[in-house]
Amino acid sequence: MLKSKYYIVQLFYLLLFTQFVGMMRQAGMNKYVVYSLFLVPLIFLGNKKIRLRSACILIPPLVYITMGLVSNAASGFFDFFSTKNAILMVFPAVFAIILYEKGLVEGLDICRTVFLSYVLYNILFYYQFNIAESTRSFPFGIFFIYFIIKKDWPFCVFAAVMCVFTQKRIALLGMAAVLCFVILAVVLTKYCKLKKKHLWITCCVIGVVMAYAIAGMTQTGKLVELFELIGFDPTGRQTIWKAIRPMGDFSPFFTGNGLGFATSKLDEMRVWMRDDYWFTNLHSDFYTGFLELGFTGFGVWILSYFWSFFRLTNDADDDNNGMIFALAAIVYTFIIYITDNILVYFEYWFPLNLMLLDMAYSGTAEKKRQDMLFKAHTLHD
Repeated sequence: MLKSKYYIVQLFYLLLFTQFVGMMRQAGMNKYVVYSLFLVPLIFLGNKKIRLRSACILIPPLVYITMGLVSNAASGFFDFFSTKNAILMVFPAVFAIILYEKGLVEGLDICRTVFLSYVLYNILFYYQFNIAESTRSFPFGIFFIYFIIKKDWPFCVFAAVMCVFTQKRIALLGMAAVLCFVILAVVLTKYCKLKKKHLWITCCVIGVVMAYAIAGMTQTGKLVELFELIGFDPTGRQTIWKAIRPMGDFSPFFTGNGLGFATSKLDEMRVWMRDDYWFTNLHSDFYTGFLELGFTGFGVWILSYFWSFFRLTNDADDDNNGMIFALAAIVYTFIIYITDNILVYFEYWFPLNLMLLDMAYSGTAEKKRQDMLFKAHTLHD
């Protein structure tokens, strides 16, 4: 009976999230109303409490929103896109927390189920939509990383194939870089006995320096020159970055233009790319963050990823899987931030947040801790 219930629930979530994946392709905010309505019964009917530790995944978007509002106050800019982007940034984390903490049946592998929903939708509607050069490549890349850490080899290969099939160059580069990073991290922690804290600090320093370097090179035009030098086609990014460059300044005294500024300005400017298509995104979340948050706010936002993911996964397991996945997720995300937009993409952040929660709570150390709490509660009763 219990096994039948498990399969029914798994099938329900598979079909439900396949519909959700289809809704992600629709423009407008109406789809988020549907997502929100789905959460309502879970909030009131779910019998499990939400663990405070899960809120760590909210920290990066909340830091961005907070620092962005500070820049809004300094610049005097605020419009519809400020509110819209704030909602889009925080919603995937809220959705993932409520689903994971209050909506799952014991034993259900939600990450596998969500992955299969992405695959199912793309297979069913392959001839209806052009999924090549699709942003769907980004979540397939993060699924690839997750299944590598989990040593789930069939799903790992499947995710890699889907990422290649959807053809995003930066996603493929991110997968290759993260594969190298994972191998290096395993060697350093398992065989060289490098302490977790030291690995986090090293990655944090490198990540912050790289983020500032990319933002600075984009602002000064050096990144486009580098692309030309190595033969990388920026696909019109040089046009949009040149148009927006006068609104930024790579200086410690640059206070930023405020939350939603980049999207609002692009909507106003209508910078044309090709074939009657204008840019609706800046195609660099690093540059967007720098322009909106300013020099100092940008650094605080970058640091928030390392601090929050460390807090979430530090005591998750005994074999460092949670830590390695969290760092690998940051590396992959930051690589995409160089030339693409995922900062407000539900289709990327929802599965990634689920994976982070799963890594935080499915490790051996966490299971031992939960067993001890259950035993203590039973003895007390």
